[in-house]
Amino acid sequence: MRRSLRCTNAGLAASTVSARTDEDLSREQQLEAEVAELRSALKVAEVDLASARSHVQRFQEISQANEAALATLNSTHDEYRVATEAELTKRQSEIEAYRRSFVQPKNASLNFLKQTLSFSRGSTASASRGSMTRRPLRIRLST
Repeated sequence: MRRSLRCTNAGLAASTVSARTDEDLSREQQLEAEVAELRSALKVAEVDLASARSHVQRFQEISQANEAALATLNSTHDEYRVATEAELTKRQSEIEAYRRSFVQPKNASLNFLKQTLSFSRGSTASASRGSMTRRPLRIRLST
């Protein structure tokens, strides 16, 4: 009986060691599977990171090109504005010079003629009322 107990104990011990080995083996397999999964996720993350860095580089280049284009556009706009303002000032000066040389003297002559005409009308009316003598009308135009 002792012998059978020993065999039974030995069998129990063997099955316990076997169960632990299976448990250890499955735990080891689980860890290996987890490591493999993490490595795969790491590879995906590295690929995503490389893609993101590529996008960052591309967007930085686009940004720099846009900034250069904006600076050129601003410079061109400033040059255009300065040239337009200079042209406007020149044209306004020309218009003012034209007014001074042509319009104002003509207006002065016209005003002189109007005054002379109204004076002559007034003197003609008073002459016809008062006496029959008429004086000749003398108009001097100064140019």
